[in-house]
Amino acid sequence: MGALAALRGRVVPVLEDLSEDWTVYPAAVDSLDPPAFVVGWADPWTVPATHGVETARLEIIAVVGRVEAEPGVATLELMVENALAALAVAGFRASTIPPGPFEIGGLAYLAARIVIAYPVVFTVPEVP
Repeated sequence: MGALAALRGRVVPVLEDLSEDWTVYPAAVDSLDPPAFVVGWADPWTVPATHGVETARLEIIAVVGRVEAEPGVATLELMVENALAALAVAGFRASTIPPGPFEIGGLAYLAARIVIAYPVVFTVPEVP
């Protein structure tokens, strides 16, 4: 398993432990059943950090439902707060992007984004 897959593999269980009511999708999907977290990659995906180290940017999209003012906002705030706290305990620092529409499967949902920036080292496989 590569460094990027390992990072995603460490984050998904942290989210899965938050609530049985919140589905966690470990990769992009074409439809979902909110409330849910969708784990994917931010743009830019990786950026150079130091010699031999990249900073990978993992994006968690918290989705609560169709775009409506209430009660979705309160649920979204709770999802983001709980995710940030659990990620911090697991050793991940994250930033957030405020709520807004997120389109999937032709439907607009209310969502917020959590972005984790984490150092990774890529290794070149040895050629026999």
